[in-house]
Amino acid sequence: MPKGWLQAPLASLSSKKISYGIVQTGDNLPNGIPCLRVADLPNADIAKMIRTSPAINLAYTRTVLQKEDIVVALRGEIGLASMVTEEWAGFNITRGIARISPKKDQILPEFLLWELRSPRLRSDLLRRAGGSALQEISIGELRSVITMIPPVIEQKKIVEILSTWDQAIVFTEQFLMNCKQQKKALMQQLLTGNKRLSGFSKNWEYQSLGDWLVEYKENSGHNNQHEVLTSSRNGLIRQSDYFKEGRITNRDNQGFNIIPPGYITYRSRSDDGLFTFNQNNLGITGVISTYYPVFNFPKGDQDFFINLLLFKEKIFDAHSVGTSQKVLSINSLKSIKFKIPCVDEQKKIAAILSTADREIEAMQQKLYYLKQEKKALMQQLLTGKRRVKVEAA
Repeated sequence: MPKGWLQAPLASLSSKKISYGIVQTGDNLPNGIPCLRVADLPNADIAKMIRTSPAINLAYTRTVLQKEDIVVALRGEIGLASMVTEEWAGFNITRGIARISPKKDQILPEFLLWELRSPRLRSDLLRRAGGSALQEISIGELRSVITMIPPVIEQKKIVEILSTWDQAIVFTEQFLMNCKQQKKALMQQLLTGNKRLSGFSKNWEYQSLGDWLVEYKENSGHNNQHEVLTSSRNGLIRQSDYFKEGRITNRDNQGFNIIPPGYITYRSRSDDGLFTFNQNNLGITGVISTYYPVFNFPKGDQDFFINLLLFKEKIFDAHSVGTSQKVLSINSLKSIKFKIPCVDEQKKIAAILSTADREIEAMQQKLYYLKQEKKALMQQLLTGKRRVKVEAA
């Protein structure tokens, strides 16, 4: 235990008994009292919250929220925590949430929130849930959770440091969102011909994708000839990365489609009519199920066409067949017509969009770095492995 720190159960740090909320909220009344559910955390949208009657609320006055109370999920994402804002004050909570009212002379609400979010406490809460199918922790178990408590002046400094990292993450997330919106706007302008680039005046012509697309039909000659890949809505990735805990299919992959670097694929079957096209940017030759056609655009600019396919993703459903499961064959894909510019203009458009992609990738890398650094700081600061400097009283 770090010098000057204490250990205490959560129950001893709450000025009111830690309690869960309303068991049965009754009918959802438009003018009733808002009730926080697990689904509302961490940032509740008041318009979407359920509302209970004043009578039921009166029966559960013990869990009426006050500003700077801490609410914690007992089920679902166990341990998910938020601090009650002034806007939430006066609301109640449901059975799946517990309320903690921190004794501020012992533990700052902001520090307790960080402590509850720490890997150590989240792991302890999950362990106490016992891995049950319902994934729920009892109120008794929550009350007995042991917290590590530095002096209040040190708590304040830790909160300041971690909050600074949080602000940097929020700023980067907003900047990343702006970059994505800017690329979307560029795609809307450049891939429709609404905005023409300097030096290009030739009209775009309606042409079938089949005029440009060439299917690649090589199949693997034996099992595990190349690494097995999976095309998902988050990109083309190694199957070993896609399946967690080593649950990789043992299916023989002889006869799978081979996908060289730079080539494009998509899952030809969809449950919702959306078809996602992915380019092999992994730097390796892989194999993929025969449900995933492989092709490229040797006559045109590959980057232009992958952007066009992604931009037009909502139109492919109309060219698919089936009811419960839609199928977009490679031949149907080839028959679809788009307005397409000359190759030189394709290259120019692709270069502009590639610049936007690099900005997005840079922001994604920065965001990942900030989150990893914050995680490491939490591990160090909330355990006392790294002490902060505080001014003497």
